[in-house]
Amino acid sequence: MKIVHVSECPTSLNSGMGRIQYNWNREIESRGHTLQCIEPKELGKLKHPLFFPIKAKAFLRNSSISPDAIISHEPASGVFVNKAPVFLVSHGIEARYWELSLKGKIPNQNAGNFKTRLLFPLWRLSVCNKGLRKAHKLLLSNEEDANYAQLKFNRKASDIMIFKNGYYFESVPAQKSMMAEPPVILWNASWLDRKGKTVLVGALDLLYKKGILFHCTIAGTGYPEDEVLSEIPADLHPFITVISKFQSSEEMQLLANSSIFVLPSYFEGLPLSLIQAMASGLCCVVSDNCGQRDVIKHNLSGLLFETGNPEKLGIELERVIKDIELRNRLAENSKNEVKDWNWKSVSKEVIDFIERSL
Repeated sequence: MKIVHVSECPTSLNSGMGRIQYNWNREIESRGHTLQCIEPKELGKLKHPLFFPIKAKAFLRNSSISPDAIISHEPASGVFVNKAPVFLVSHGIEARYWELSLKGKIPNQNAGNFKTRLLFPLWRLSVCNKGLRKAHKLLLSNEEDANYAQLKFNRKASDIMIFKNGYYFESVPAQKSMMAEPPVILWNASWLDRKGKTVLVGALDLLYKKGILFHCTIAGTGYPEDEVLSEIPADLHPFITVISKFQSSEEMQLLANSSIFVLPSYFEGLPLSLIQAMASGLCCVVSDNCGQRDVIKHNLSGLLFETGNPEKLGIELERVIKDIELRNRLAENSKNEVKDWNWKSVSKEVIDFIERSL
């Protein structure tokens, strides 16, 4: 079978989407299928993201490939729906994100810009929505997106697979000291409003003012240390370590040195950082939305808090900082929750679904 995989994100082990693509592609090739990837490197420099679907379609047209199936990232999916059975991949449905942004439920400066409000639905969402309506099947990352697709785009439940994301055994620490005090809180995400950076800072400030001891590693920010620290009160700086970027080979040590994982994001698909933290035996405290609520059961496999509320995050962090027994119990349960979610297993489920659907 000939499969074309289209994505505006380069395949890489050092990004979430890139890592998903890498493992799915390995599974495709291991089954003897012919794989053609269409990514930015195949298309060359683009003046604007709106040109990616156009150039990707032209690349396929000019190639000698007649695909049996196309796996397409949501923003390019609409241009391929008449070319072959399309399996749309979304890591958070863009129309849902935009609607929440317009309602003020997600920090998004672009949502207040008149030009963006006018043009974004035309150049971006129109292609996404066409794919969501007409793709052969939808590969979605969480239950909220699946419900949205059924209501908004009249898709059947049988048209949808909610895929799992995996973890690497080799990045799971062999040993962890959950007794280390003060505990290390790990943030592993880009330093963005959407990821809840102000929520984290607000919660840490509340802990500090209560005299609660902690250390926080803010990793994978994508921004220089001084820029991140400039957004954090100076009183907190002695308790903060900033790591702008790290390689996948360094992930194990980062996890080994941490006890609590925090993700205060407003909108996600199914965060790879969360799955790896769960598999590594960290106690997870995350916002109550999207893929987080699919895998974290409150007070059982982690703690959920009200999205966007630093006081609620502070309360939950205080609980697990003070109560080592609770911290360890939640960490052990979260580890058991995803113990079978290795990349080979979850990638096999996705490709099995594609093969059955053709």
